[in-house]
Amino acid sequence: MFKKTVFYLMRHGQTDYNLKQIWQGSRIDAPLNETGRKQALELAEKVSSLNLELVVSSPLLRAWKTADIIAARNNLFLQTMEDFREADYGVAEGCSMQFIRDNYPQEWDAWIHFRRTKRHKTFPLSENMLQVAERAFGGLKYLYGSPEATIGIVTHAGVLGSMLSSLGLSDFELSNGCCFKVLYDGADFQYEGKTF
Repeated sequence: MFKKTVFYLMRHGQTDYNLKQIWQGSRIDAPLNETGRKQALELAEKVSSLNLELVVSSPLLRAWKTADIIAARNNLFLQTMEDFREADYGVAEGCSMQFIRDNYPQEWDAWIHFRRTKRHKTFPLSENMLQVAERAFGGLKYLYGSPEATIGIVTHAGVLGSMLSSLGLSDFELSNGCCFKVLYDGADFQYEGKTF
């Protein structure tokens, strides 16, 4: 039996871009808003029962600040990794969801239904969801160096969505501050469910 590393995959707290339904992607480095800071504090309280040994974050400010609050509350070391940076949405970054739906209907449809269809048509100049999943799973594999560890990962909706879809899920919600449990034994990833 292989040793397993436990990963808790979390989404950062809210930003004003989230509130206004504008896509941030990997190149817009927005800070948490007041609601987002409260969500990060609530997340820090919730994860205190998970016995995390390390917190790893996307380098983008909204994820990093969420992770910093979690690490400070739980006396944990925090490191950043590019593997967990949000997807690059190309020309869709900085645009409202309505603008994207109106101007890139085929790409929007492929993205919104990726969980079910696994089609990869992407916005011009963007990463596709399989590329994002491969990058993020590569980060988890890198962190596997400490089997039987329990590690918190703070990342983004695009990264979480691509990972969960790749694990076979098609019906899940990615609210700010959500958390999912995934195990890795050095060979296979196993989805354990939504923690909160």
